[in-house]
Amino acid sequence: MISSQSILRMALVITALIFFACPAFGNETYTCELKKTDIYSLAEAAPKSSPDYFDFLSPQSQIIAGGRLGGSAGILNFSSSQKKVRETDPTDSPVRGEFMLGEQEFPFMFESSGSDSEGYDRLHFDWNGNGELSDETVLKANKEISSSRGLFSLNSITSRRFGPRNVTLRLEGEPAEYGVFLTVSKYGALGGSGWVNVALHSACCCVGEVVLDGKSRKFFIFDRNSNGRFDDCFEVDYQAGNGSESLVKSPGDLLFLDPDKEGGKLGGYSLTRREGLHPVSRLLCVDGKFYEMDLSPSGDRLRLTPLSEPMGFVANPNENFHALVYSDRGVVKIDGGEEGVHPLPEGDWRLIEYTIDRTDPEKRGRPTFVTAAGTLESPKVEVREGKTAYFPFGPPYKPVVSKTRVFTSKDLFSSSRKASLSFNMQGTGGEILSEMTINGASPREPRLTIRNKKGEVIEKGRFRYG
Repeated sequence: MISSQSILRMALVITALIFFACPAFGNETYTCELKKTDIYSLAEAAPKSSPDYFDFLSPQSQIIAGGRLGGSAGILNFSSSQKKVRETDPTDSPVRGEFMLGEQEFPFMFESSGSDSEGYDRLHFDWNGNGELSDETVLKANKEISSSRGLFSLNSITSRRFGPRNVTLRLEGEPAEYGVFLTVSKYGALGGSGWVNVALHSACCCVGEVVLDGKSRKFFIFDRNSNGRFDDCFEVDYQAGNGSESLVKSPGDLLFLDPDKEGGKLGGYSLTRREGLHPVSRLLCVDGKFYEMDLSPSGDRLRLTPLSEPMGFVANPNENFHALVYSDRGVVKIDGGEEGVHPLPEGDWRLIEYTIDRTDPEKRGRPTFVTAAGTLESPKVEVREGKTAYFPFGPPYKPVVSKTRVFTSKDLFSSSRKASLSFNMQGTGGEILSEMTINGASPREPRLTIRNKKGEVIEKGRFRYG
């Protein structure tokens, strides 16, 4: 089923900058100090064509639900032996929990000063990482309040933001500074029922320069899942079901190469829609050359070693493709360029995702492209030293309609049945399209006609995106 990508937008952040300039040849590790700046200083120095870097991140999120707000429903993942919090003024249903950062859990507690319009406006958080809340100063919410209530609705939403602030965590047994901000949204409903969503967002990234092939290359490393580490590799889910289910078990962290030069021709936040965006993995491909990548958990140490293994090539007739592929060596991004040919280390490779860009240069503001995802049934491509293997994916695309029987309560007592139909577009490698844009717009929704064996029309309809 064709669906648009869900995009999470983020705002105020503090950026941790790590600068390391190194030739990236040989086995030497280059270590540098951690420096901090805010996102606005970084944005001011970047060209207008640069993307909003922090839109690539996802927060840790917890939903606290059940019963009435004001009761005991505000307890989530909070040990009974949890450290006491200093006494404060009476509050409305404190919300407690823990977030995992680095190698330890950080307790928190949100409180309300009493006004529904203010939402949860006080935060206790274990900023120094000692497991105690009683020695921390209460952090008040930022001035901005996001709230909504329908004119004729009894439901309400109030959201607050806290920070950004630095927190001391531990990585490989050593203390490390890390920037975060937290958000809390209170959803109220008729009768006092409702739920609370709390989220911890990464507020830092690592920035550096690496000399590759005599050319200085700038990169940013993002802690995509906001867990305090920068070295999480992409993992493939070998148990994923066939069809539209993602093969990516864990998205991992991100490396953005030369972001101020990339320009973001297609925009978006998919790895295959941004030329300079790469997964943090054991392998990194830059300008057709492969490197073994070793990144420290805190992001303050990088090692790039040229890969000295037999190499082959893969070919695809679609020029200007960007694809994520995987083998037992890990996940790596490759680019087809105008020839549709790319080197790969020897081994068995499969497809995760690709984007093919067919945008007319004179219509850059109205892009034409397709993005598709591989499945566990996507063919294995055997790459051998010095040889070129065909990597099947792309057009022509064929429609695939699948049927699922749905039984209602009435069906239990009769032979009547209902069928739920889903529509997908499938490429030459069995991949499933996830997005198609033609001159900046989605194609028309596909229509269907159901006929009986006599050719008589018994039903008409159309499939909807989503």
